[in-house]
Amino acid sequence: MLELEAVTKRFGGLTAVKDVSLRAAPGEILGIIGPNGAGKTTLFNVISGFYAPNAGTVRLDGRDISGLAPHHVCALGLTRTFQLVKPFGNLSVLADAMIRKLTRVHAVSAARDAAMVSGLHPVATTTASVPHTSRLAHFAFIRESPGISRSAARRG
Repeated sequence: MLELEAVTKRFGGLTAVKDVSLRAAPGEILGIIGPNGAGKTTLFNVISGFYAPNAGTVRLDGRDISGLAPHHVCALGLTRTFQLVKPFGNLSVLADAMIRKLTRVHAVSAARDAAMVSGLHPVATTTASVPHTSRLAHFAFIRESPGISRSAARRG
């Protein structure tokens, strides 16, 4: 479960995010909606560890992750994509997906197995490119947990 309690992020005198509280259960899809400049990206940056909150708490599965570095947050199973998803264009789709999976597993063979289970077979040997980014982005968010089964991940 992801929980935010009274999260605030300021940049000097500008308050970009003020007192945001939310709760997202495992498997729940939650949308953050607002106009340009409303603080949506800043909120995602606080959640994923790119920024530390000035006030409030971010918890993942009950653990306080407020201010943890992004690679530590990622190792706990939470990551983000950026608005422009870019594959490693000089690699195959399989190699690109394996690099992304290596944030959660620590053996190349395990990353390869996880990538192949996720439905990359049809494009695995082709060069990673823009047409494949949606499949890669989907793969990047497959979390090996009781909340997402491998068969559900394949259905995408």
